[in-house]
Amino acid sequence: MESTTINGIVYSVSGSTTAFVRDTDFDISPVSTILSTVTINNVEYSVTSIRNNAFFSSLLLSSITIPNSVISIGDSAFQMLRFLSSVTIIGSSLESIGISAFSGCGFTSITIPASVTSIGDGAFYYCPSLSSITIPNSVTTIGSYAFNNCSTLLSVTIENPANVRTVYTDSFTNVRSNPSPSTITFNNTASFNSLSPTWQTIAGYYDNQIYIGGQVPPTIGPLTIPTKTFGDAPFQITQPESDSSGAFTYTSSDLEVATIEGDIITIVGIGSSIITATQAATEDYTSGDVSANFVVNQSTPENPATIQDGEELLYFLNTTSTYGNIEDSIVVNSNLSSSNQKVLFTTNPNNVAITKSTT
Repeated sequence: MESTTINGIVYSVSGSTTAFVRDTDFDISPVSTILSTVTINNVEYSVTSIRNNAFFSSLLLSSITIPNSVISIGDSAFQMLRFLSSVTIIGSSLESIGISAFSGCGFTSITIPASVTSIGDGAFYYCPSLSSITIPNSVTTIGSYAFNNCSTLLSVTIENPANVRTVYTDSFTNVRSNPSPSTITFNNTASFNSLSPTWQTIAGYYDNQIYIGGQVPPTIGPLTIPTKTFGDAPFQITQPESDSSGAFTYTSSDLEVATIEGDIITIVGIGSSIITATQAATEDYTSGDVSANFVVNQSTPENPATIQDGEELLYFLNTTSTYGNIEDSIVVNSNLSSSNQKVLFTTNPNNVAITKSTT
């Protein structure tokens, strides 16, 4: 493997244009800077990663500067460097911080660039002097024990907890027993109820919880509208499931097929219409909507309108639909009349009777 050592840091070639920090030797200075480019055998390479355990033997390292070229920091890269009190990460190219990458280090704070998406298991485990940390908006994964056993980590800011798709209740330290007050701040979060159950548990590790920002979009389930036959009676829409408590309103894109009053759909004609359910905004959630295609077919002997009670029979008779299937015996309290020809039948194997109410 082609390598070079510069100021006690060993760089090795990893590709046609890239190199990585492989190791260190005893000549490394306590205050060191990783180069963004190195020349090996007259070829210039961009330093894009710090490999696993790269600084394992650099026990006296007190300050390290990581250039903008570095994309990933490997597992245990700086593990247990208790004198490492200063870490500067330049730019916004870094994407991942590996397992136990900085566990056991001595710094009081570190700025995680807004390009980082993944913080590995135990990445900052047992950093006894770490007092504050901000998790940027870009982070989607925080590993188990990532900031655990950090007893003085009394100030935590989560830029957007909704973006963090993977996080564990043990990712952070419960510092409620620390005599000094502790605070966790959730940006882009309206309230405690907007947090996932895991974040809610983590919030309880701190004396104070601050919520800054607005609403988050609701998660709305599918809207299901059954296919109907012209002549079917009005029916109620089944409200979609949602994590928001906002009220739903409904609209129909074609009022010659269906109209809506409240949550009741009335069939007007044959065809299709887009039914849209719109959920109102609340303190915690923005408004949202979901749609479904509603189809109304012509009534035929094979596809008749469904008649289940007297009111549905009266409704059917007042439409221009022709074929109706009476599913059971029914009672009506009005005279039966129709302006056009009707074909009424039943698929019920038992006798079906139409009875006029005497009350």
